[in-house]
Amino acid sequence: MARQNTIVLGAVVAGTKIEQASGTTIAVPYPAGVRLDHVLAIYVSVFNTTTQPTKPASLTQDDARGIAAGTAAPWHLLAHGKATATDVTASRAAGSMSVTVPNNVCSAIMLAVPEVDLMNMLDVAVTTYEPNTGQTTCNLPAQTLTRPGCLVITGVGNVSTGNTWTPGNLDSVAMTEDADNTATRSFQVCHGLSGAPGSTGTITHTSSGTGKPEGAMIALRPRPPLMMFAA
Repeated sequence: MARQNTIVLGAVVAGTKIEQASGTTIAVPYPAGVRLDHVLAIYVSVFNTTTQPTKPASLTQDDARGIAAGTAAPWHLLAHGKATATDVTASRAAGSMSVTVPNNVCSAIMLAVPEVDLMNMLDVAVTTYEPNTGQTTCNLPAQTLTRPGCLVITGVGNVSTGNTWTPGNLDSVAMTEDADNTATRSFQVCHGLSGAPGSTGTITHTSSGTGKPEGAMIALRPRPPLMMFAA
């Protein structure tokens, strides 16, 4: 008789949030304890510029965009990928991943997620939001998840300075906040574990100040359950 174990994605580990005033690269700190079975996700947000950040070669780009040049709006990068031996070594040495960015104010953070399906990491395509209007909310459109227990990661931002963000809800529960940058560049990264397959609903993150928001959302699929056979 076969029995399936239910796989629940493990605890997300966040690296240290970083911000810099200038420079053409940003060194994004690795989370502690990165393993080869982890999936890494990075979010990079750049203040009002005309060039998007460039993803590291080892990662898959989920979204990299910006509102029309010359407007007070952010540019960002969301990317993910399976951890490599180089990543594991760098994590043990409290190292960082270099990301090429425009020479402007820039903020970033990296997450490490265990128990992801490494053959099919994304459950559905990335969702993005870019209204090009001044407002306090970033309303990420719903995703229709195909598997239970997906890990939803969101990255949002605007060009307001000194503002804080309130996480949106997933399955009527506030998402866990991994970073809320309130210095020169306002951005937030959150994660949450979904329940049953189906729509996530619109996930609305709210800023304490008005700005042109921009955001992206991915859903990581848990690895397939193991089959156990009883005699």
